[in-house]
Amino acid sequence: MPKTAEVRVTVPGRWQPERKRQRRQGAWTRRVDVEEAVDAKQRIGVFARQQYDGPPLNEPLSVTFIWRKCKPKGYRKAENWPWKRPDLTNLEKLAEDALQDVAIIADDSIICEKHTIKEFADREELEIVLRPLCDDWPY
Repeated sequence: MPKTAEVRVTVPGRWQPERKRQRRQGAWTRRVDVEEAVDAKQRIGVFARQQYDGPPLNEPLSVTFIWRKCKPKGYRKAENWPWKRPDLTNLEKLAEDALQDVAIIADDSIICEKHTIKEFADREELEIVLRPLCDDWPY
């Protein structure tokens, strides 16, 4: 079986972390994505499908998320990293769920190694790099 090549997906735009709202249904409470999270997942899905049209990846993967944002005016010139909100954990969840929803990856449990970077850049975008971890998959 041929080895899966590296998959790169670049999605332009501004990012809000995933937030969920609680909805009460009788005795149960259900968590629902807010509108911004739904829009962001759809945007990731559209660009991911344009840049990768193969079958869902179903092997151990290494994933790199690079969140680029423009430097706000309130930052000093010496500040080179976006150390304020949003936090990386919520941004990662948003992207992982979006990749699973559009069947780029079979399940987010196949991600065995993850690197996440939040940096300043000239334009706001998300870059996702998926790499297979094993040369001899399946074993």
